[in-house]
Amino acid sequence: EIFEKNGTIIKFVTPSGRSVFRVKSQGRQSHKSQAQEVGIPGSGTEYYSVFSDFCTCPAFYYYTIQRPDSFYCKHLLACRLAEVLHKHETKEISDAEFAGVANAFLLYQ
Repeated sequence: EIFEKNGTIIKFVTPSGRSVFRVKSQGRQSHKSQAQEVGIPGSGTEYYSVFSDFCTCPAFYYYTIQRPDSFYCKHLLACRLAEVLHKHETKEISDAEFAGVANAFLLYQ
């Protein structure tokens, strides 16, 4: 369901090959996204940042970090499926913008 809607998953890629996904939340409002903190266009409070093996959603923290009952949240799984099925948009950002996303996440924690 997450990757079936247009614009729901966007993969931001850098010239050096790093990437981060932006996934639109399908329910309640999420916390202020790291993408919004550094000004990635189109980001807002209803988005989560998904790195290669990490998601900023509360479910990922609760189910995989606090008590490791599973390995993925639905956002991380959706990003993996979207990449395999080519069901995401791709946008280029600079390495500095990517660093800002990562730094904003570290500061948020």
